[in-house]
Amino acid sequence: MDISTPYGELVRDFLSTHKYQEADVDGAHFHYLLCGKGSTTLVLLVGGMGLSYMYMPYIKALESDYRILTFDYPYECTDNRKLADGISALLRFLNIDKGIFIGSSYGGYVAQIFARKYKYQTAGMPECTIVEGIDSGHISTMIEVDRYVDEIRRFVGKDPDNG
Repeated sequence: MDISTPYGELVRDFLSTHKYQEADVDGAHFHYLLCGKGSTTLVLLVGGMGLSYMYMPYIKALESDYRILTFDYPYECTDNRKLADGISALLRFLNIDKGIFIGSSYGGYVAQIFARKYKYQTAGMPECTIVEGIDSGHISTMIEVDRYVDEIRRFVGKDPDNG
């Protein structure tokens, strides 16, 4: 990902190859992206803005090895418990038994609430915040993206340095 490219252009390019879908589950409307390959599903929970396309550098770096689910937070989920319930319903709707939850900022908080309430749907949760690679509408440094991608791979058990 070229950091000199305007952020809006990066988003347009990403959205042209990554098609979001819509689902209404248990009274919540989800705008979600399910992509990637592999038997392990990473559930990416964004920070306060709730705009999942902001994870595009991570999705592009991880989708060749992992199935990835990310979504914008539904307006109908008016508190954190309802959001956790909605995420659980979305996983069931998509036939995803368990996910590794990766959250940044508010998303990390949501991941902890979800994991506490829905242990049976939680395969794990690494201790990383992966939103640092995004700053002022531009990718600030791909070194940060690489560092967090490596941390996620190690957590899942696929260390990039050791295969």
